[in-house]
Amino acid sequence: MIGGKVFSGGSLNVIHVYDTDTVRDSILRSEGSWSHPPLQPVTQLGQPAHVEVRAMMAVDNTKFLSADDCGVVYKWDIETSKEELKLQEHNLGVRALARIDANTFASGSIDTSILIWDLRAQRDSAGVLIGQCDAVTQMCMIDGAESLLVSAGDCTLKVWDVRMMRLLRDLDGCAPMVKLV
Repeated sequence: MIGGKVFSGGSLNVIHVYDTDTVRDSILRSEGSWSHPPLQPVTQLGQPAHVEVRAMMAVDNTKFLSADDCGVVYKWDIETSKEELKLQEHNLGVRALARIDANTFASGSIDTSILIWDLRAQRDSAGVLIGQCDAVTQMCMIDGAESLLVSAGDCTLKVWDVRMMRLLRDLDGCAPMVKLV
C-alpha cells in the first residue's frame, strides 16, 4: 500500500491501482455476504502486453517500481499514472526488487544478475553484483546494515555489501528451494 492506494499486478503487464477507502467500504458493505460486485480499479499502470509483472516496490508515496518477464524495470508516477523511467539492462525476467535507500534500489533477474540503480541518474545501472550461480528469486535489505540478502534457484542465500559491491558470505543450512526472504 502506498499513499492510500493498493496495487495488484500479474499477467498482461498491467498493474491495477485501487483506492484503499473504496476497498475498505466494499469489504464492510459485503460483510457476511458471499456475493458482491467486482471492485473496479481507480486506474491502471502500463499497457496490456504478453508479459507478466513479476516484482513491485514502493519508492516513496508518489513513485512506484515494477519489473517484468522481459527484464525491464519501470518507474511510475502514481498520481499521473505515467511511466517516468524504463530501465533495460537485464537479459531475462526480473524476479526481485529491493530498496537500498531513498534513491537506490537493486533488481535481481533469472539471468543471475543483480543490478544496483540510482534513480537520480535515470540511466545505466550504477553497479553489478557478480557471483550468483542461478536465477535470483528474492532479495531484501538487512536492517541496520548496508547488506543485501539474496536467495537463488540453486537453494543458496548470499549476503552482499551493496556499497562495496562485493559478496560478504554464503549462508549454509538453507532448505531446498528458498522462496521467501
